[in-house]
Amino acid sequence: MRELRAKCQQSLVRAYVGVKKARRELRAGLSRNAAFSAPVIDAYVPREDYIEQMGVINDLQLELEVLILEGNALPDLFKAWSEIRKEISKMRDFLSSMITEYEEVSRKEGHIDHLYLKNLPKLADMLHGPKDEKYRERFTEPFHKALHNIQIERIDG
Repeated sequence: MRELRAKCQQSLVRAYVGVKKARRELRAGLSRNAAFSAPVIDAYVPREDYIEQMGVINDLQLELEVLILEGNALPDLFKAWSEIRKEISKMRDFLSSMITEYEEVSRKEGHIDHLYLKNLPKLADMLHGPKDEKYRERFTEPFHKALHNIQIERIDG
């Protein structure tokens, strides 16, 4: 049981850190014509950067999906599995909304070199806003809650 719990924790942390890295890469590539605290009207991300990092985010979203499926198959692995699953699902859903946006934008704007954040509201939610509220609320906080519950059971159980 301890090994499986450790594996779950590692998968969760790997997904969180991977998304954080992709976020930093995308933020670094943002046009310099818009500050992070300013409205996103004029900010854009190079298309190739977007495609590359969304591929990474897609893989990490799938890793969270696998974690949920594996946890569902072993519901006795964690006493607090329903709470852990709820938080991981929030993370997965946040990334899923970005993947859906990516798929839609790729069909519409496949030939454009730069993609404006005003046309990518889900990506904009991740990259900046008032204190990154949506990213924190829908990804960072659920991560910390799920991780806390996993760690408690790894220590206690």
